[in-house]
Amino acid sequence: MKSLLLTLAGTVVLAGLAMAAGDETLARRTCTTCHNFTRVEGKFGEDRATWEARVGRMLAKSGAPKLSDAERKAVIDWLAAQKK
Repeated sequence: MKSLLLTLAGTVVLAGLAMAAGDETLARRTCTTCHNFTRVEGKFGEDRATWEARVGRMLAKSGAPKLSDAERKAVIDWLAAQKK
């Protein structure tokens, strides 16, 4: 039973790490559709409201990638969590 619980806990941790890595990949892919990611990295450390406004502005532009609500939230969450 103990090994089963440890296995489940490990699976949950790995799934969380995979999701975080997926969010970074999604953010990089989304942002680099229009510009270099260095531009985004220069804004790391800004709060969630700032990222929501910025991402909203960028996604409203012609030629911007189309994201689902869940993808948009994942990108904003990931960007807001980054520190300088």
